[in-house]
Amino acid sequence: MASYSERWRNEVAIPETDYADLLNTAVPQIHASRNAIAIQVNTAAMTTYWNLGKLLYDRKIEGGYGSNVIQRLSVDLKASFPDMGLSPRNLWNMKLFYERYRASDEKLLRAVAVLQWGHNLLLINKKISDEETYYYATEAFNNWWNRDYLINAIKMNMYEAHKDEQRDNNFLKALPHAPSAHRHAPIIYINSTSILIHPDRRRQFRSMLRIRIWSDSV
Repeated sequence: MASYSERWRNEVAIPETDYADLLNTAVPQIHASRNAIAIQVNTAAMTTYWNLGKLLYDRKIEGGYGSNVIQRLSVDLKASFPDMGLSPRNLWNMKLFYERYRASDEKLLRAVAVLQWGHNLLLINKKISDEETYYYATEAFNNWWNRDYLINAIKMNMYEAHKDEQRDNNFLKALPHAPSAHRHAPIIYINSTSILIHPDRRRQFRSMLRIRIWSDSV
């Protein structure tokens, strides 16, 4: 006896390939909508944390007497909002979040606003520059890095590797590409950070070992 799904498949009034295309088109749209909703919810949460952090900063709530204030505030807030992560420690983190980025530019603020809270706390605790923070925040968001991947990326100093790659790419773009220049172009270019094989002469490099330093006189 045919299953319900098999009977339904047989009754579909369009070719199977057309139905497969329909399904494959619908699924990504649903995923995109769910991702957009998740981003909106996360951004709203970051905005709330930012505003609470600003409130604590503006009221000059510090350690010492502030600990009792934060403890009491946490109890009262959790009574109304039990699922918002309003523990005393998190309230202090919200203040730290505001203090870290209150003087930052809009580009960085937009980058960290879409990150998960755990990612943001990690970046804050690493005490890295705004440029590094922006790089890791955008990479984490665009590539769906989890927190462990972000930790490893920072440990491996991927930001510096990214800067080196950019310098190398800019260096190669400045190399001569006209046919007449290729004939006299050096096989290997040496700059301050790396050694690069000219892309148009890699085959020649395999057959002969000859180094000429690139300069304006070449």
